[in-house]
Order: sequence, then C-alpha cells, then structure tokens
Amino acid sequence: MSSFRTTGIVLRTVKLGEYDRIITFITPDHGRIKAVAKGVRKTTSRVSGRVELGSWVNIQIFRGRGELHRLSQVETIDTFPVIRGDFDRINSSFGLLDAIDQVVQEETASQELMEMLVGALKWLDNKEHDPELVVASFYLKLLSKEGAAPIVDRCARCGDEEASLVAFDYSAGGLLCNNCRSGRAVPDEVATAMRAILGGGLGTILLIKGYPFAKDLELLATEALELHLDRRLKSAKILRATGHI
Repeated sequence: MSSFRTTGIVLRTVKLGEYDRIITFITPDHGRIKAVAKGVRKTTSRVSGRVELGSWVNIQIFRGRGELHRLSQVETIDTFPVIRGDFDRINSSFGLLDAIDQVVQEETASQELMEMLVGALKWLDNKEHDPELVVASFYLKLLSKEGAAPIVDRCARCGDEEASLVAFDYSAGGLLCNNCRSGRAVPDEVATAMRAILGGGLGTILLIKGYPFAKDLELLATEALELHLDRRLKSAKILRATGHI
C-alpha cells in the first residue's frame, strides 16, 4: 500500500461506525482527499483534537483502492485558537470551509485555493479583524477564482461606466445603475469596497476597523456565492436560524 505526506485543512468530518471518522481535507498537491481516521472517536484517542474542523495539519495518508484512504499520522500546524473561542468566528470559518469543499477537486493540485483558505483563517484568527469583512472578501475572491466575479466597475446590465451604481443583483451580473436597478439597494461605500476587494485593494479593506457596512457586504457576497454554487452555505443557514441575517 503506497503512502504520501502532505499538509491539509480539515473541511468536513463524518462518523463511521462506532469509533472512526471520515475526514475530508483540502491539500495543496492532491486537492480534496478523504481518509478514515481509525479510533478517533475513542475517549483515549490522542488524534481527535488534531482533526477538528478548520485544523491545519501535516498528514501521512495510505492510499485506498478508491477515493477513500486511511489517515496514518497527523501533526498540528495551527488550530486557530482565537477562532475556536468565538462563536461568530467559528461560524464564519464554517462558511469558508464549506465554500472550499464545494469547489476543490479530488486529486487536483489546489495550491492557490489552499493558500487562500490559510490566509483567510489567519485573518479570522486575529481579533483585530472583522469576521464579516474576512468572509465577504473571501467569497468575492473565490468567485473571481472561479471566473464568476460580479461586475463592479460599471452597470452590469447596460454597461454605463459613468452612472452611480445603486443596487446589486448577482443574477443580473453585479452592480446596477438606477435605471437598471433590481435586487438589493447598496450604499456607495459597499460598491466601493467590492471594487477594492476585486481590484487589488483587499489588504486595505481587511484592515478597516469598525466598518459600518460589513454586514451588508457579507450578505451580498454570501448570496452571490450561494447563487453560483446553487446551494446554501452551512454558516449562512446558522446565521439565518439565529436571526443574524
């Protein structure tokens, strides 16, 4: 049985039998991989804390015959403790993990996606940074990576580059002028932030403290990504259930 070593972030875990779990990782060189962690649900397991959602780890994998492999060794790189101590940040991280799980391919090099996720988790793991801005920025950049970024530099419907953009409708292509408006109304500050995120000014946006339109930006980015994926994201389900959005 052949094996390989790589790094990974835990995207999902599923119970298997009485004591095991199937762990889904994103890895830079093998894309999405699934591996059985034997005995990880036993109270005596020393591995269980290393394969929690969002953990960044070094792993050794023994290849299986199909898509399901076996986890042999796991060593922690980072558990992102600030995230784990904050409900809002935990929920935000679930959205990042779920989004990546939907787009990463099996046995396909995914270095850029891996770097995007690690970077976003590091930003989210810092109390100085607004989780809503991190999530919104990540979703918009992920749409761009997918070749599905919204149009934000002109009216997505009529193409007017001079008109004020006052609404956002992802199904119509992005930001819209007053004559073409549909979807949600957006303040100019949100439109400006979208242009910055997608136009190379991501770092500037993420450094803003107390940004009053962070929730609006996250809502629009979440709806856009959900439309692209044609499914609800796990974090958004939790937020809707608790009345946050």
